[in-house]
Amino acid sequence: NLFQDKYRSQTIVVGLKKSASSDVLNSYESAGIKVWLIDGDENQFLPNWIQRCTIERIIGVYIEPGPRLASALIKNKIAYYFFLYFAKSQIGDPESLPWTQSGIPQLRETITSQFEKDTLTRGFLI
Repeated sequence: NLFQDKYRSQTIVVGLKKSASSDVLNSYESAGIKVWLIDGDENQFLPNWIQRCTIERIIGVYIEPGPRLASALIKNKIAYYFFLYFAKSQIGDPESLPWTQSGIPQLRETITSQFEKDTLTRGFLI
């Protein structure tokens, strides 16, 4: 089940207030997960979220973003360390390569670990 690890009490789910579903919010809250609803639209999300982290005195964040948020974090040079877990068994195209192998994003001090057919690549964003 999601959010069952030892960091559960430190987990914060963040989303846009205008697109929040009350059913989803209730399920997070009943599981004991803190939820932040950020005002504004998609263009205002990142600066508003950073402002909220500043107010809460949060200086480091581990994020499991979707593609748009990940792209925004990389493009705006907000993220500095990157993890990419590539599970070949979950990709429809067995010849598909992880996007780090295509040169996006570029990493330094890269560490790659192999787990059977899966690959974990991590490093500092350039």
